[in-house]
Amino acid sequence: MFIGIQVRFAVLVVIALVAADGALAQASGSEAVEKLGEFTVIAGQFPTGSQQGAVLGSIEVVTTPGAAADLNRAVQTLPGVQLADEGNALFVRGGDSSETTTLINGIVYPVAQHLDVPAGTFVGTVNPFQTRRIDFLAGGFGARYGNTLSGVVDIETLDPPAVSGATVNVGVGALSGRGDVALFPGGGFRIAVAHSDVAPLFDLNGSNRDYPRPPVSDSASVDVGWNYAPGAEVKAFGLAQTTAFSLRVNEPEYRGVYSERISSRFGTVSWDDQYGSWRPAIDCGGGSQTRSETIAGGTIVTATHHQQCAARLGCDAGERLLITGGVNVTSEDSTLTKTAGGAPVFDGCAGDTRWGAFAEADALPLPHWRVIGGVRTDQSHLTARPTVDPRLSVAWEPQPEVGLSLSGGGYHQVPDDYAFMAGEGASRTLPSMGAAQGIAALQIGRNERLARLELYEKRYTDLVALDRDYRPVAGGAGRAQGADLMFKTNLPGSVRARLTCSLVTARRTDPDSGQMAPAPFDVRYTATLLLERTIARWQTGLALHVADGRPFTPITSANLTVPEAYTPVYGAPFSQRLPGFQRLDFSASRYWRLNDRVALVTYISINNALNRANVYAYEYSPDYAVRRSTPSIFNRSVFFGCSFLFN
Repeated sequence: MFIGIQVRFAVLVVIALVAADGALAQASGSEAVEKLGEFTVIAGQFPTGSQQGAVLGSIEVVTTPGAAADLNRAVQTLPGVQLADEGNALFVRGGDSSETTTLINGIVYPVAQHLDVPAGTFVGTVNPFQTRRIDFLAGGFGARYGNTLSGVVDIETLDPPAVSGATVNVGVGALSGRGDVALFPGGGFRIAVAHSDVAPLFDLNGSNRDYPRPPVSDSASVDVGWNYAPGAEVKAFGLAQTTAFSLRVNEPEYRGVYSERISSRFGTVSWDDQYGSWRPAIDCGGGSQTRSETIAGGTIVTATHHQQCAARLGCDAGERLLITGGVNVTSEDSTLTKTAGGAPVFDGCAGDTRWGAFAEADALPLPHWRVIGGVRTDQSHLTARPTVDPRLSVAWEPQPEVGLSLSGGGYHQVPDDYAFMAGEGASRTLPSMGAAQGIAALQIGRNERLARLELYEKRYTDLVALDRDYRPVAGGAGRAQGADLMFKTNLPGSVRARLTCSLVTARRTDPDSGQMAPAPFDVRYTATLLLERTIARWQTGLALHVADGRPFTPITSANLTVPEAYTPVYGAPFSQRLPGFQRLDFSASRYWRLNDRVALVTYISINNALNRANVYAYEYSPDYAVRRSTPSIFNRSVFFGCSFLFN
């Protein structure tokens, strides 16, 4: 099947190049020389602003209605992301959230969201005000990116501060501050701290879930930078976070109070420069994460230590050709310990060393044409087999505001370390999970007025998934296909509008039955409408989110195994769906200049303004005879606060 996709894609490319010959024959010799940066249509990269790709800035993140300044929630408003629940995990084009990688300064950041089981992810961990640029790639990404199947969130931290200053943010359940110190022209550092407590939000808005300990998190970060020459910089970034909560759950696998505590450390050091036509860059970093989960007298502790180093060298061979190559090495160690009643039940560990290399050429071979071709190879100690992934993108812009592109290739990702644990140590050998995908894109317009359509197909092999007992099951297959649309325009009354729609059909091997079934995140349609307008100096916005209900496996009956203990009997895998999801969010903010040195930003947001009773899941009575809806965490919720800016 993979070969079939690649063959069809190759045929399309050949047709495109034949058409290019005709376009070249008709091209005027007096045309201005095109540059690589002028092309805006690359499959898998949606332009949200004036720059190429799906680029988000910190202001866009914090002003997106319903995002609550959460980076992942802002990304969820882009095409290609399915709203599987009210959490902030990123399910991209029929892929699991684990198939999307978050990078900070080129280094994998493994904890881009917290509170993911069983409460549903809803707390982000990346402060948008620490970011300079956020690129979201929904597929078709180049050979530079490895060990990921579906999507990439690529984050660059801020440049050194040009002036010294401070910011204090006070909101419902949140308090944070940042100090900027400009040491000399082009050099300086920032220190930021934050504390959040969901309890005041619950007190103000109520909660549909029973939290004996509402979520609390703390974080501290520092970034240091020096732009020592035009286009050259060296910088370091460090982040430490802790999160803890407890929740009363009622699920077939466990009933009682679930408690979780996560502690993580992360850091990067980056350097890039330019010497004539050569562009060297090095990114190094890593960190650690410890997660402790407790329920019904048992405790599970997982710990991961991660180190990574990547080096790239680009050669700018003029305005029409850029050649880039690079290598990377990753070292990772993971442990998993389970205890019950204080006695050890399982103690496993796994370590992996991964090597990767890529080469890529970005060229304008003909007028109005751009071709990005590359190949990537990766080798993992755990999988013991190298992978080779060719990738190709072809873009054609026959008119200034009309563009078409095709992208495709192979992608691989090593399963989670815990999938290799069987008894003591890493005693299993599994192949890398694989995906082949092809994407076709058409865009009309650019910047603030555009319409864009992308069609895609993905084929998966060697997937690893967890069954109901959270045991890894290997050898799965899958397929996803769909369409993503985005419309941007200015409406009457100075209203800025953006509509995104994602349609997908995703099927995978069910790890419990071994049957092909809808994927747990097969949300067949997702749509978001964003409306923004300035009213009396207030920046206001409305966001309407609509999504299909995600599938689940129903419990049809139960067997009495011991007195007053029942074992559920499951129906066909993922044969039923939750009710559809709907939410209307509102936000408003205003900038106030108090004096020459102090400014104030006030904001308010209302999530789920219509008080829609969305269903997160279903829970059952002890004998499984009665099924009840598990509501989402919040009903209508009001957030407000202010930020003081000192300079």
